[in-house]
Amino acid sequence: MNIIPAIDISEGKVIRLELGKTDRKTIYSDNPLNVIKSFINCGAKWVHIIDIDRATQKSENKKLIKQLLKVEGICKEIGGGLRDEKSIMDMLENGADRVIVSTAAYRNPEMITNLSKKYSGKIVVALDFLNNRVRIDGWTKDSGMTPIDFARHFPNINLFLLTDISKDGMLAGIDEKFYKDFSIKTGAEVIISGGVKSIEDIELAKTISKYVEGIVVGKALYENRFDLKEALRSVA
Repeated sequence: MNIIPAIDISEGKVIRLELGKTDRKTIYSDNPLNVIKSFINCGAKWVHIIDIDRATQKSENKKLIKQLLKVEGICKEIGGGLRDEKSIMDMLENGADRVIVSTAAYRNPEMITNLSKKYSGKIVVALDFLNNRVRIDGWTKDSGMTPIDFARHFPNINLFLLTDISKDGMLAGIDEKFYKDFSIKTGAEVIISGGVKSIEDIELAKTISKYVEGIVVGKALYENRFDLKEALRSVA
């Protein structure tokens, strides 16, 4: 199971939102390059990079993200507003190891299915959910589908990023039973996101590691609730 530290970017800075709300934003660094290098120094194998501005269709940080993609020594998964084939391919061609799509999967499932076949293992469908309903368009709209129903539209994709919006940025803990149930019913692995508050949550996720490929850590890391090296040791 991978520990995946997060870098959410808005206006060129590393930020965290609470409940996905842009008016509840905390800035943690004005230098994302230094942050990714610190993760490498700690021994992280993956980093989770999201362009919040592009996701919310306010602006974008594409130039900065391409600089992050050039940094060696860590695998990168990139998401946030990648809603068409051109933007997805742009990230893959500039070195993204995985791209994360959500709204694009809802609006153009055929495109995502074809890309996932062409780029095996490089397309991750994000299921950002609130009250067991997947949200799209930067979490602003209800897709009308549960995460399990949504995932069943993509039988050839074996990795989904599940973000519990109700817990994102709230240090509220994780619901390991939900992720295990999702994996059993879909036959896919999951990346857990949202709510991690302590090493205990990571150890809890490890108990269902048969179903979990990784767990994203964000606010708890930036708030020094635990040390990244300590978290990485806990799953070694």
